[in-house]
Amino acid sequence: MKLLDRTPTVEAAEKMLADAEQVLARWSAEVEAKAAELADLQSRAGDEALDDPGAAGRLAETMHRLAAEQDVARRAVAAAGERLGQARRGLLRARAAELRTRAGRLSKVAEARQKRTDELLAALSEHEGAKYHPWSPACDGHDAVMHGPVRYKVPLTGVIAREAKRLEGQAAELERLAAEGTAEQVAAAVGRPMPEPSSVEREMTGVR
Repeated sequence: MKLLDRTPTVEAAEKMLADAEQVLARWSAEVEAKAAELADLQSRAGDEALDDPGAAGRLAETMHRLAAEQDVARRAVAAAGERLGQARRGLLRARAAELRTRAGRLSKVAEARQKRTDELLAALSEHEGAKYHPWSPACDGHDAVMHGPVRYKVPLTGVIAREAKRLEGQAAELERLAAEGTAEQVAAAVGRPMPEPSSVEREMTGVR
């Protein structure tokens, strides 16, 4: 089965992962069952052959069949493991795509707010005949080493833009893991939950 190139939704990717896990578990159980069946037959084949010499051919045929079926099951386990790895990476890509979508919504909000802020500042500058801009320590040449730390409130638009950038960074890390991460790193990343929306994201985009 070849996975689709188009990134699925997180829900669809989670379903693909669950299905892959079930397939691997089923074939792993099949390997154990065939191994147990073959071991049982081998343990009693000698006595059965002594009691019924004509059964030797049937016993040998059954053992060969069980050994072949066990080999097929082992190969199926290996293939299922590969597909499970692909499904895990697919889930990371789906999560990254969702994070980028969330970041995009926040960026649009920030851009719209910044446009309005710029218009208001331009109007105020024209009204007062002086340039206005949000204050930050850098505006006064503040040096934290020389003058100590200072507390100031970051404008809401800046907070929104910063949150969008944070989500973009998380998406980029998931994409990197999906492309380059080891199987162990990918499994660990899959085990971690999706980042919950911050209060700013919930307020600005309505996401829950």
